[in-house]
Amino acid sequence: MKKTGKKISRVRLIIIFIFEILTLICLLLILVMEDEEYLQNKKNNNNIDNNLENLQTIKKPISTPQPTPIVTVKEKYKKGKLLQDHTVYHYSSYNRDINLKVASKKINGTKLMVGEEFEFYETIGGEPTLEKGFVYAGSLSNGRSVNTVGGGICEVATSLNTVIVDAGIRTNADTHSVNVGYLNSSDHEATVAFGQHTLKFKNTLKYPILIKQEAIDGNVRTWLYKMKTIYIVTLKDAVTGEKDVKKYSKKSIPKKYKQFIPKPEN
Repeated sequence: MKKTGKKISRVRLIIIFIFEILTLICLLLILVMEDEEYLQNKKNNNNIDNNLENLQTIKKPISTPQPTPIVTVKEKYKKGKLLQDHTVYHYSSYNRDINLKVASKKINGTKLMVGEEFEFYETIGGEPTLEKGFVYAGSLSNGRSVNTVGGGICEVATSLNTVIVDAGIRTNADTHSVNVGYLNSSDHEATVAFGQHTLKFKNTLKYPILIKQEAIDGNVRTWLYKMKTIYIVTLKDAVTGEKDVKKYSKKSIPKKYKQFIPKPEN
């Protein structure tokens, strides 16, 4: 019995030893697997880091520079501040009123740039003739009352001369040889007779001016306006041809566009 008990004890010991050995082997396998997983993860992380570094080192694509747009600048003018307003009042005959309206219509809308000159007969189309719409009406010649084609247009010249002189511009205006009944103290008289007397002046102000005039029932009213400068800037795409149009005042136009403003003609 004692021998049998000893054999059982040895078998138990052997079994226990084998079990412990197997346990150790399992632990070692687990450790090895964990190490392999750790190494694999580390390798993967390294790959990710390398990829990120590669992405960071990849050069950005070079963008093609956009072509410089074609810039054009045009000057335009529109009615601004009213400088002067004057009316010459006079009873008129039917024919005389026609002459006032024809002459005033020619003068209405006249624009004068800085330094530009005005001449009365050049503006109304030269010598008054029947073909130009003028008719016979009363006028003064050498102090005598006569009928002439375009008679009465001195009133047109006087109304215009008044606003021009009141604005501070000198004129070459002549007066009639005799007193003209329709004039009053606020009028600056101007007589005109083709080939003898005319009305001339130069815009000596620092800005362009606009003349508006109309004749109604023998009364000639003239307005003198300051003109505002408007710059129209067009940016044209050199490739597509598309246009972008912007408007600026004289004060607001960007400095980069000022070089494209047309130079005044001498």
